[in-house]
Amino acid sequence: MDLIQQTSGSLNYVDLLDKEFAYGGRGPEFYDCYGLIMELHKRIGIELPEYKSEKEPNLIQLRIIEGRKLFKQLEKPEPHSVVTFFIKPYITSHLGFMLDERRFIHIMIKSRVTVEKIDSDIWKDRITGYFKWKR
Repeated sequence: MDLIQQTSGSLNYVDLLDKEFAYGGRGPEFYDCYGLIMELHKRIGIELPEYKSEKEPNLIQLRIIEGRKLFKQLEKPEPHSVVTFFIKPYITSHLGFMLDERRFIHIMIKSRVTVEKIDSDIWKDRITGYFKWKR
């Protein structure tokens, strides 16, 4: 299976690929990881609440933990679920959006929107959970 496909189910995401990172980015040209999550949820008919990004990792972790009240935790990845990661040890500070059970789309500082495999050596040991919007 190719990493990049035209759609994931009814979700078209190809136009987001290669967009640039910016703190507080909510599109259409710049995104941060939560801004990208918001945009992808909007495309499947879900309006997520606003959370501004913070440059301090501990504050990012608190925002993600707060957001978990609005999401139910999953045992395994599902299409259109959120995956959380730690970048610095033991601080959950990054989000991705599962396109299917094996691929996710995300953006990080000093990078662009990209699709990667969840079971890659880079990501598989950094996963802190999978979540789906409750409402």
